[in-house]
Amino acid sequence: MENSFLSQLERNLEVQAAGILAVHREDLALAQARGELAQLQLVDRLRAKINTEVRLKVISFGVINGTLTQVYQDHLLLEGNSQLWMIDIFSLRLLTKLERSIQKPNIIEKNWTKISSFRDWMGHYSAINVYTSDGDITSGNLHKLYKDHFELKTSSDVISIYYHDTVVAQRSND
Repeated sequence: MENSFLSQLERNLEVQAAGILAVHREDLALAQARGELAQLQLVDRLRAKINTEVRLKVISFGVINGTLTQVYQDHLLLEGNSQLWMIDIFSLRLLTKLERSIQKPNIIEKNWTKISSFRDWMGHYSAINVYTSDGDITSGNLHKLYKDHFELKTSSDVISIYYHDTVVAQRSND
């Protein structure tokens, strides 16, 4: 009788241990999945949406709809209404329909900055509108580019603007 009792007790303990191990494995798998998700960056998730329609809410600007054409580490390019928009990544406030899929940057995307895009625009399209973080809008021609700022030549003045203060820059897509 005592042997039967011990046998049942041993069996009961084995079942409990197996249950605890199963829960532990499930918790471990969930923790690993959370850890993997925590490694995803917003720019990598955005890059997976290139060539699709997106809706972005931008601080000090509002909502912009268009086709996402490029995503860099500090800004993205969006096409819409015959305009090309350069939007500061850190000014984004609302993004919809992002998925877990990602696309890592290539060597150009990894090293391309706002300065690079302004340099590209200066060579082809110098007339732009600049929206700054305090809500100001300035229109003019790209005049000179420096390490931390650029100059915009308006009809009456030359204005210096920090790159980091540029929330959105917009030019015609002609």
